[in-house]
Amino acid sequence: MACRESSHLAVIFPPARAAESLKAIAGYGEQKNVVINLENDDPESEDAFFPIDVIQRVASPYLRALPDFCNSMVEKQGDATFNYAAVKAMFAHAYNISHVKGGGIGRPQALPDRLGQNI
Repeated sequence: MACRESSHLAVIFPPARAAESLKAIAGYGEQKNVVINLENDDPESEDAFFPIDVIQRVASPYLRALPDFCNSMVEKQGDATFNYAAVKAMFAHAYNISHVKGGGIGRPQALPDRLGQNI
């Protein structure tokens, strides 16, 4: 799936410029055998396609995506087609997933852990 350039982000943070900087970081990660993850986690720019664009430009197995489902949903509330495409695009470049939220929009919900305690 080809990534679209995020219109509002591309003006402020050109993907080519971000890729240039992150290529050096990914190279350092490769030397240390550490994978660098980019998460779509900025309140101004939850667009999952921006980090994917950058990841594709860097083209290193040491620069990967960290999908955040709720953050993709924040940008285009109610747009199921966009949300599905965003998650699919992020997972195509994912290395791992690190967290889960109780609710995405509005007040977070407490999640019971295996012992019945809230986390």
